[in-house]
Amino acid sequence: MNFIKNNSFILSIIALSAILTLIAGLVMGEEEPNKTIVIHQGDTLWTLAEQYKGDLPHEEWIASVMDANDLHHPVITSGSKLVIPSSLMKTDQIAGEIYLAGENH
Repeated sequence: MNFIKNNSFILSIIALSAILTLIAGLVMGEEEPNKTIVIHQGDTLWTLAEQYKGDLPHEEWIASVMDANDLHHPVITSGSKLVIPSSLMKTDQIAGEIYLAGENH
């Protein structure tokens, strides 16, 4: 008991550090999941970039999606699946909602 009384400041610092580390781990771990889409007839990486990219330039978005999907050529085929990392999506699409231009949300 004397040990606790004599070292209460140090023990408080250790406890506070542990709590802050736990909170930081929980906050950092709340990464949004990637979105998997099915490619439809007529889809291209350019048209998908227009739909999902937000403020990112088309070329940068396409290069990042190609890298995430291990694509060596910018060709996608109808029926195949494409993973779009959450970091490359518009913020309103991360929650699962996709809005078209002119729609109220």
